[in-house]
Amino acid sequence: NGVALFTVVLVMAVSVILGTAVLSFALSDTRLAANQEHHLQAEYIARAGADAAAQYVQDHPSSFPSGGFSDKTVGDSLGEGSFSAVIKPSSGAILVTSTGTVSGTTATVNLKLSKESYSSLFDGIRQTEPESELDLKLLGIYHDPSDTVKVESTSTITLSPNNPTNVGDPNIKTELNYDPPGAIVVPDSSAFSGTMVSVKNGGDTTITVTGSIRLTSLDKRNKDTIIFDTEGGIQTVVVDTLSFDGSQGTVDIIGGGVVQLYILNSGSINNPVNVNSDGTMKNPAQLFIYVCDGKTLSLQANCELSAYISAPNATLEIQSSGTRLNGAMVGNIIEKNGAGNGPNGEFHYVPLPDSVDYSGYLAYARDYYYGN
Repeated sequence: NGVALFTVVLVMAVSVILGTAVLSFALSDTRLAANQEHHLQAEYIARAGADAAAQYVQDHPSSFPSGGFSDKTVGDSLGEGSFSAVIKPSSGAILVTSTGTVSGTTATVNLKLSKESYSSLFDGIRQTEPESELDLKLLGIYHDPSDTVKVESTSTITLSPNNPTNVGDPNIKTELNYDPPGAIVVPDSSAFSGTMVSVKNGGDTTITVTGSIRLTSLDKRNKDTIIFDTEGGIQTVVVDTLSFDGSQGTVDIIGGGVVQLYILNSGSINNPVNVNSDGTMKNPAQLFIYVCDGKTLSLQANCELSAYISAPNATLEIQSSGTRLNGAMVGNIIEKNGAGNGPNGEFHYVPLPDSVDYSGYLAYARDYYYGN
């Protein structure tokens, strides 16, 4: 009986020890899984915080001048945790260090914001819609033989096999570019003259726009003329909707400077209107058009435009074989008539000279990396 009792006690002791060990391992695994989940959540919150801080920079560009600024911290609650992001200058760029916290677990994400130059933005045709084919079979490409035509895309590119300009021309090359496009940075226009006003011509009239201005709409009717007088500098025009219409009249740029035209909602250049062009291919580096995310700029029948168009997350519609663009374009989707067909018309690729590097509110490139 004594041996039996000893055996029972021994078995019970071993069982308790094994049960405690199993329970300890189970609790440890549970804690490890919870910690891993919290760390992953903290990492997502840190990245969301970095994006929120980057958006803050883009919404308040005057607070972050290229000449330098004091460190700024932004933070907020997010989901089951919170983030704190420090914005500071870093070798000509902006560094955002964002820390996400969930149940005492932290993760840090760094994001580098750097302004693109005009030259890096407008290397050629860029299409970033991976599911769509950028079909240039109907798009005639013309250029100075001494220049190289860059066509950039994340998908298939087809150059016209029946266009003599493209056949056997060693200066026409295709280059794939998988870098994500930057975001359009709309300047703070609260201090601009003419804040939230509309310019609409009435027919056979001329309107001259001077200085940087914020407009609800900018409309050109038949036989009207709109003149942007840059007065030798950079003229920034922020407009909700733009419509250049009518069978006669022009839109011209004078003063020897540059117009930066931001379209917040929609834009249409209708038939036929010459914008910054008189058939002799005026300098497209006088006009930079920016189209905000998800919006559309439509270049309609017989439109002729000399400009550089940046619409990295927007749609460019080339409506007609009579449409002619001199310059370069960056677009998420480049299409004809909104039907998903390849674009048509004439595209005259005009590379920016190396000497052109106007400072201003351009697209930000984002570069993420984790940890400190």
